[in-house]
Amino acid sequence: MKVTTSNTKTPLENQKEVDEFLERQRERQASDGNFATAKRTLKQRKKNRFVCCKIDSRLSRKGWVSYNLEIRKGSTRGHTVAWVDQAGEGGAEHVYGHANKEVLTEIENFIWDNCILDYVRYMAENHTGLDIHSIDPTDKDLLRYLAPYKRAWLDRDTDKCGIYDGLIGWWATWVAENQYYAKKNRYVKK
Repeated sequence: MKVTTSNTKTPLENQKEVDEFLERQRERQASDGNFATAKRTLKQRKKNRFVCCKIDSRLSRKGWVSYNLEIRKGSTRGHTVAWVDQAGEGGAEHVYGHANKEVLTEIENFIWDNCILDYVRYMAENHTGLDIHSIDPTDKDLLRYLAPYKRAWLDRDTDKCGIYDGLIGWWATWVAENQYYAKKNRYVKK
């Protein structure tokens, strides 16, 4: 293979050079995790995510709003892997319809890896009682309050996080309340 400088590129001349080049790329990809993720296509990234869709809400006889939704893999057109149903009595979310325990573990790992900002926002709103847009992000008392919860999230400890209904149930409720129910009220001027 010809020696190249950083400013010029020489095309590969034969199949042996192509094979050598591909082998070096595979070795580089195996040794560097960031290289592997940087080269993934959008379609590959979408395969590794979960979305909530088909949210249906209803009013119980006692006045509680309850909902059910589907968790799909990939996109809103992806395969349904589980359903979440929240009872109208102010609490427990039930996750059902999943094929096995590994599916639940995969959903939980997705939540642990991708939803820390949602969790911090949730805890900040609960602590202050204000919308996230009204909270001062430099408030030292708030930052001190959030520090152990952030550490618990990074340690993947649901008990210390204060998520008692289960991680998937918390995430489904968060998505339902903030991405669907609050959309119509988000831009209303007060």
